[in-house]
Amino acid sequence: MKKPFKLVYVEWEDSFGCSAFWCNLENEAAPEDIKPQLARSVGWLCRESGSSITVVPHITDESKHAKLQGCGDMTIPRSAIRKMVVLRIPDDSKMNAAAKRMLAKKTKRTDYIK
Repeated sequence: MKKPFKLVYVEWEDSFGCSAFWCNLENEAAPEDIKPQLARSVGWLCRESGSSITVVPHITDESKHAKLQGCGDMTIPRSAIRKMVVLRIPDDSKMNAAAKRMLAKKTKRTDYIK
């Protein structure tokens, strides 16, 4: 069985632009005060290389009927990454009763309480 993917939060500097048509670079190019946007992504770290990472927010379980699948993949150059944090998914079996009640109250869901 393949090792599970890490769940990560990534802050990265996004590029700006991509004109749909030819334009005069002296008059119509992006203004000088335009700055790249800080983007934030959360997903499963599916690929890593020396130059980039690939994060996928939606994945399925693998079964005898279907291989592991993902949707929404985003490949981010390492040079654009400003921060990356591995997120920890709480183990429901270790969550105490008080934590389950608090989570149920905050999310207005009762399925945490068993």
